[in-house]
Amino acid sequence: MLAQEEAEPAFELLDDAAARIGHPELARNAEALLAQRLNRGDEALTRALDRLDGAPGVARSLERAETALLGGRWPTAVSALRDALPPGGELIRPQLARWSNLAFGLVRAAESSERAAEAAAVIDEAAARGLDLPEELIRGQLLLIARTGDTVRLQAFVDEEVLGPDSGLIAVQALLGADRIPEALALLGAIAITDDGVYEDTLAEWARLVGAVGSASDAEAMIERLDEAGHTAEAAESLLEQFSPAPLPGEPTPGRHRANIAYTAALVATVLERDGASEAMYRLALGYDPGHAWAANDLGYAIADRDGPLDEAEPLLELAYRVLPDESSTTDSLGWLRYKQGVLEDETDADGHVIREGALTLLLRASQMEDGRENPTILEHLGDTLWRLGRGEEARQAWISAEQFLRRSARELAASAQPNPRRADRINVQIRDLRRRLSDVEADREPAVARSPALDPPPPPENAHGAEAEQAP
Repeated sequence: MLAQEEAEPAFELLDDAAARIGHPELARNAEALLAQRLNRGDEALTRALDRLDGAPGVARSLERAETALLGGRWPTAVSALRDALPPGGELIRPQLARWSNLAFGLVRAAESSERAAEAAAVIDEAAARGLDLPEELIRGQLLLIARTGDTVRLQAFVDEEVLGPDSGLIAVQALLGADRIPEALALLGAIAITDDGVYEDTLAEWARLVGAVGSASDAEAMIERLDEAGHTAEAAESLLEQFSPAPLPGEPTPGRHRANIAYTAALVATVLERDGASEAMYRLALGYDPGHAWAANDLGYAIADRDGPLDEAEPLLELAYRVLPDESSTTDSLGWLRYKQGVLEDETDADGHVIREGALTLLLRASQMEDGRENPTILEHLGDTLWRLGRGEEARQAWISAEQFLRRSARELAASAQPNPRRADRINVQIRDLRRRLSDVEADREPAVARSPALDPPPPPENAHGAEAEQAP
């Protein structure tokens, strides 16, 4: 290796020889010495590009493209790859492999939509000249098109099955990779709809995706698309079979079908703890069908559980319970609302007739239903209510049962082939909270039961302690 003081004379010697003899290898060595030993990389890059500019032959164009890519000279890389395409012939196999690798380098470097469009056009030119491009590069081009947001082009890609029967899903993945979520959902929805009906598996994937990353507006757009195709009822029935709880009574109306689709998306969003999105989707469902008891139940429970406006939650939960009185979840939801309202016991008139059932009655009933006996959330709610009523031992037993059922669920989840980490986290948090209650009881401390806005003082402002700290001397 040359010492630093020897590098400059060596470079001048090589540079002079390259100028006199004209051999490219001498020039390459001079450029390497300039960049690596003399720390003049920009100058070396400019020399290399100037040397290769206008040089005839595919090999020189490919070298210029590679040099430009490595040096971050985007316009030069694009033009050099175009120059490397033979006007009327084919590239031999090694040339095609090198051209494809460099074109994929463009894919990786195309960070903006403008560059993505340029790179996609270069690959289009190669395809138009009949070059047999590798599948990896075609997938790369698909990602470029996704970055530009050209959904018309993507739909054509899907229709032509450029990458086989899975072209549609590959295109959706490309849009998601480009962070174009509405476009991805719209394309997946379009793929799910056929002239004769819907692809049930694809429709289910749409519901999972809109629940995971989409919005109520995305769900509404899909429902409008299904309406236009005349397949709303079929889609709703398919989704209900795969996602929803017990069916609602009565003959479904067009509004009910639309609401069921929105409700399915909301269920997924709820499971994934996307609270804002799920509430918006429940509201969308109720906009289509104000009497949708499941949407009313889930929205009302979400509002009450987060200590939201209880006067908004009350009519929703009373509607749900009125329509579905034999469901443990609607009974629990109404009971939990009463807990939040401070109505722990039944309210009676002067003759002793119950005019409004309290939390205890409703939660006991929910815990005795077939699907409520082993429901840890219902038992936790019941335990908190019993504790507030001074029935400490009964509360403790309810919490113990809830913890046991949760631990059993945790063991089953851990032993499953595909454990759900999000669900496991939720179970562990609930176990932790119950264990704290039980530990407090065992230590003769007051357990921290769920807050009731009607019974407990309002929580301090979030910045109260910070404000006090700032004022302290």
